[in-house]
Parts: sequence; structure tokens; C-alpha cells
Amino acid sequence: MILFLDETGLSVIPLVSSTWGLRGQTPILRHRGHWDKVSAITAVSTTGKLYFQMKLGAYKSPDVIDFLQHLLRQTKRRLLVVWDNGKQHKSDETKAWLRANRKHIAVEFLPPYAPQLNPVEAFNNQLKNHSLKNYCPDNTDQLLAAVRRKVKAIRNRPKLIRSFLHQTPLAF
Repeated sequence: MILFLDETGLSVIPLVSSTWGLRGQTPILRHRGHWDKVSAITAVSTTGKLYFQMKLGAYKSPDVIDFLQHLLRQTKRRLLVVWDNGKQHKSDETKAWLRANRKHIAVEFLPPYAPQLNPVEAFNNQLKNHSLKNYCPDNTDQLLAAVRRKVKAIRNRPKLIRSFLHQTPLAF
């Protein structure tokens, strides 16, 4: 099974986008102005499956390894993971784990500075700039709950997930 994988960050500060409002009444977004963040890791399969996980703080090598173990348990298949050149992907700890599990998982790296080749970038765009645009949570708990709802809605649309693959110049 081929999986494309990437991490991203989500902030409590809203991503502001144009919207509709009553004539003469400019919409106003109110937020608390703090920079609390949530990190997410996503894998998209070439068959239209979406795997997703969130946490407070950044994804480091042990977290990436935990997610890869989760993917192996969920899919019960040999995996080919395609990802970027992030530090957590090239760390000694990740390399050692991959060597120990080479019968179950292989990795390939995308070329540097080529995010357009990763379909997870299209998912991140859908989540941040469409599903969560103008959303103003008061805290990370509200953000986590909203992201879970939005990801569930995206997961229920396999055609949309497959469209993330078709937005790349790769042939599927």
C-alpha cells in the first residue's frame, strides 16, 4: 500500500478568508489572540484512505514512529511511505526503526522543495483554508474538537480524498 505522509500545524488564531455578510455590515472575527498550536500528521493512500492524528506540540521522531506503527496495525499490509525530507524523517532514531521493520515498511523521499508532489498538502489546504476558514476557537480543546469533526467529514468523502491525489502531477 502506498501512503503519502506529512505533518502540519494548526493554530487557534483563525485563517481569515473573504466571506459573505449583510450589505453594510462587515463581518468581524473575534479571537483571543494567543498562539496556541496543535500539530497533525496525515497519511493519504492511493486508494483514497485517510489516516490522521493530532497532538499538542511538534511531531518529533518518536511521534512519527508511533504513527507508522499505528499505520501498520491499521492496514495490516506492507507499506511504502512517501514523505518529505523533514528532520524527524531522517533522524537516526527513525532510520533505526525503519531498518528494524524493513520487512513491513519502506520509505521514499520526495524531492526537496516539491510540496506540490504530496497529496497531503491538498488535504491540509482543504482542512485549513476551506473547512476551518474564519473559525475562532477559544482554546486548543475547541480547536481539537473542530478539527476532529472536519476530518471525519472529509473521511466520509472518498471522492474528495482521491481528488487530493489528482491535484498532484503524479499519475494515479
